[in-house]
Amino acid sequence: MKKFATVIAILLAAVMPTEAADIITCSEKVQNGMWVCFRKTFELAEAPSENTLRISADSKYRLYVNGEIVVREGQLKRGPNPHDSYIDSLGIKNLRKGKNTVAVLVWYFGKGGYSHRSSSHAGLYFDLSGKAFRVSSDSSWKSRLHPAYYIPTGQKPNARLAESNIGYDARQELQSFADTLYNDSAWANAVQMNADSAGWGAFRSRPIPFFLAWRGERLRFFPSNGKQNLLLSSLQRTSYPRFAHQGKRRRQNNRNTIRLLSEIRHRLRDAIRI
Repeated sequence: MKKFATVIAILLAAVMPTEAADIITCSEKVQNGMWVCFRKTFELAEAPSENTLRISADSKYRLYVNGEIVVREGQLKRGPNPHDSYIDSLGIKNLRKGKNTVAVLVWYFGKGGYSHRSSSHAGLYFDLSGKAFRVSSDSSWKSRLHPAYYIPTGQKPNARLAESNIGYDARQELQSFADTLYNDSAWANAVQMNADSAGWGAFRSRPIPFFLAWRGERLRFFPSNGKQNLLLSSLQRTSYPRFAHQGKRRRQNNRNTIRLLSEIRHRLRDAIRI
């Protein structure tokens, strides 16, 4: 009888539709180079021993769970597969019994480059599932533009890069927006989109693994060589400046990224010759 019940359960699982998450975006107009915040608070009956998160964004994301950073930089560019979107899969270790909060900060390039195709729709796809729960991106999520980030005036990055320069005004920071106790009642609800209207195509699994620095276990600082800081955007990783808060605007310039790309190309070529 138990074997018969097991067979029935397998058959039902095969024919029943699987709940899928939606791509969500901000109700405000998202322009090139803007950063968008997403939040979702939910209850769990118990701390899950196992779970799987599938997450994708246009164009890069930073993931927090219960105020702790889980992924410092997620999402691969669409350059290797311009018609579809890559999706990251990982487990979340710091979910707990009771109230939990997920916060995601999405950086929207809004333009293409040699290694990226823009979908023209900033957004987030989030599908977290465990043994007895599922949390998916939909219109119940809260979202808003992050007021501290902007595109500074002045010299622009090389046209081969999809990224813009980053301006940051610490006076406009959303303090502790990733924490469970943060009050997001004034935020608008997110807007749902489907993959076709968003222009994201199909989801493809990330073909290369996370580096430790991407996942948040350890952030690696790359010292200056005396003339420039080597930026790793060409390795699908973006540098983030470290500076003290003085109540003033700060700016990060990505224009030297292409120099590292050239250096890596030459080193790979030399390695292949050897």
